[in-house]
Amino acid sequence: MKEDWDDYWKNSKITFFGKTLSLVRKQIIANRVASIFETYFPKQGKFIDCGCGSAETMIKIKRYNREIIALDYSEHALEKVRNNKSLPVSSTVKADIFDLPFKDNSIGGIWNLGVMEHFSPSEINKILDEFYRVLKKDSYCILLWPSIYGPTNIIFSILGFILRKQFFPNEPSLLRSKSWLKNILKNNKFKLVKVDWPLSGALIYHEVILR
Repeated sequence: MKEDWDDYWKNSKITFFGKTLSLVRKQIIANRVASIFETYFPKQGKFIDCGCGSAETMIKIKRYNREIIALDYSEHALEKVRNNKSLPVSSTVKADIFDLPFKDNSIGGIWNLGVMEHFSPSEINKILDEFYRVLKKDSYCILLWPSIYGPTNIIFSILGFILRKQFFPNEPSLLRSKSWLKNILKNNKFKLVKVDWPLSGALIYHEVILR
């Protein structure tokens, strides 16, 4: 999978598809990400986008006294982040989300978008265990998790069938229902605060709030 994502980010800007997704990230999703940040994360501390990709959805986050870290295992993705001077990123970290290079109880908040669906349920639990390890007590983990029933996913599925093209690396765990999610979460220490499917996110993803 790592090679698939490196190829994806290497080629994302030179295609019409890549440019369209970039526009959606910056003009639609970024507004909601900034709102979530102000709701759940304090104005100081260390925060990580675990699986940041291009990090374009960060573009409207206010920095304040926050140390905002963009973490990914694709060097091509991190290069895009470093070259985008409009992002409120303090630093980039090349690492695997199964093995985060941070101390226990040291992080004030974790979030990602379009990451969890690419892993199996057992892998998701390992990732969440790692997130829980590095998070400070009572801090939030916010997962913007695409839905299998979302209009965007349905459109891409139809287009992929017609064009015989796979737009993203495999997505075995698109969010199916709240009960499906709870079944995964029962094997780790996080508590599910709520699940939303916001219109402001263009019904692309569910907002899964964990604590």
